Amino acid sequence: MTWVREPRRNGYGHEGRGARLVEQLCHRLKAPARFRELACRCATYHGYLHRLYELQPKTILKLLMGLDAFRQPQRLSDFVLVCQADFQGRDGFQQRPYPQAQLLIQLFQAASEVTSETVDATLIGKLLGDAIRRERVARIDREMKQINLDSAVDR
Repeated sequence: MTWVREPRRNGYGHEGRGARLVEQLCHRLKAPARFRELACRCATYHGYLHRLYELQPKTILKLLMGLDAFRQPQRLSDFVLVCQADFQGRDGFQQRPYPQAQLLIQLFQAASEVTSETVDATLIGKLLGDAIRRERVARIDREMKQINLDSAVDR
């Protein structure tokens, strides 16, 4: 007897499955490493951007770090474009706005202003890294609160 598996619908955990499939496809096609890395990160993290307004500042920093956006800012632009295409590529969503794209870039800009010079200059190593992460989370939090205040005033 042959069992036929029903195709899985997008749902909880599809990001991990998608990343594995993308990895396999890129390997088979011998895709350049930079495209493979971007595709895998998009498959892994696209749900974060779709749910950006629900995320905590710490999780948003985790997203930015997972994308390696602080070292490779172009990757963030590429990621945002892919996520927007994923969202607007669905039936009935073609003309819907995708404000998360601009918001993530805005939050990244606020977080990227934090450097070793903007935190305690006497810190080194892990202490310095922890201080930078805390300050980036704080700036993301402030930026999100400001955006929420601005949108409340616009109503």
